[in-house]
Amino acid sequence: MFSVNGFEIEKRQAKLARAAQSSGDYLFTSDYTYYSDLQNQWETSYSNTKLIQLLGTQSLSKYQTKTATEWLEKSTTDDASFIEAFQTTYDRVVRSITTCPVKSDLPIDVLETRVDRQLLGDVKPLRVLDIGGGAGRNMVQFMLSDLPPKQYVSVDSIALCYAMQNAVASELSNQLSDTTFIDLLDYKLAHLATPDLKTLGQENESDQQIVMLPGWMTGSLPNQHFDLILCNHVLDDLPPEDFKMFMALIERTLAPEGQVYCRGSQHRSAIKDIYPLGGGTYHGLDITQAFAQIGLHAHFAQRVAGEFTRIFKTTPPSEAILESQPLCSVTSDHELVQALQADFIQEQLSLIESKNLNVDVWGEAGFATFNSLIKPVASELHFGRFTHRFAFRDTLQYSDLTLSDKEELFAQPASVILVAVNNTDSVIRELTEALGDEFELDVRSFSLPIAFIYLEKR
Repeated sequence: MFSVNGFEIEKRQAKLARAAQSSGDYLFTSDYTYYSDLQNQWETSYSNTKLIQLLGTQSLSKYQTKTATEWLEKSTTDDASFIEAFQTTYDRVVRSITTCPVKSDLPIDVLETRVDRQLLGDVKPLRVLDIGGGAGRNMVQFMLSDLPPKQYVSVDSIALCYAMQNAVASELSNQLSDTTFIDLLDYKLAHLATPDLKTLGQENESDQQIVMLPGWMTGSLPNQHFDLILCNHVLDDLPPEDFKMFMALIERTLAPEGQVYCRGSQHRSAIKDIYPLGGGTYHGLDITQAFAQIGLHAHFAQRVAGEFTRIFKTTPPSEAILESQPLCSVTSDHELVQALQADFIQEQLSLIESKNLNVDVWGEAGFATFNSLIKPVASELHFGRFTHRFAFRDTLQYSDLTLSDKEELFAQPASVILVAVNNTDSVIRELTEALGDEFELDVRSFSLPIAFIYLEKR
């Protein structure tokens, strides 16, 4: 069983080593410590059941599940056998982690893994590097495929994620007779020489390897080695120094004909100032510019199943790709997020108009976000009532819109509530508590601070 204590000791040593090389105060270094993981307490736990809670939290947002389901319904891929194998694997992992009566909750993980399978299509890499593998779903996806990679390498710096991936890799190596699992940190803690990944497994062509190592040991990865590098929901969460480190790792380890698969919101650099308690300082480097600087070009760039997905290669895209996918040519995150947000808003407004739905607006005092992002492109729509958290006391001096008390919205809600605030989750909680079980909330969002909540009577 993986040792969280050993992992944390090694992390502290690695942080101190990097801090000694920097000009900053090592007491405040954020290396290998990610804001969202601290917030969700994924660094350490006294209970093994905490590991089970990772499932479903390292994939797409719960608000995107309906969008992802709708997108997958258009797919012709038969995933039934894969879903069963995926579920079985995690059921066994859960039983090996804890004796408590808890079960795996996998719908979100299954959904996004199916999306990944569909987007990657016929890609059959020999060597995969997974940066920030979360609960190990990508590992399961590739190792249970019809043609698994010869080598699957997972890198993570979060203790509980590393522990879950370790458990998943152990289960897969037991299931698959030709698969060997090697944890390089395990070797280091045992004071054993770590295997050479460049030559590992060459003795027997039928063998596959799963290899794990923490972020501070990536220097041992071979140059120009990986056919596919995965960055699922990770680049947004990295503090600047770690972001630079992993971009350098991608540049060094990607094979000449390899590709990088990135999926996630990829927008936090544009909204970092809204994060509370300085959380935005953990995000802020431009992902789009960073890939350009290491000579990688987008060959696929689309908002798919609620999240933005890009595939990068070393060769420039063709004119046909640039014509059909203009986002491939965007040169900065800010420009990218503006385009994606505008496209998302227009998509929702067109849906509302086509169905002739009535809309209430929940904004902020002054309604600056609504006035700048929605009002200019929604002239054909009729908005009903406008409110915000303190509408009961505010007057027109705070807005150019007539305000209603939010209780009026609760009493007889519109078909859609357009949320134009930074704390969407708070609004959703209030609506859920006020409306009870009478309505089902279908939340559509791409990037803060805009969300569309469709209310459907149960």
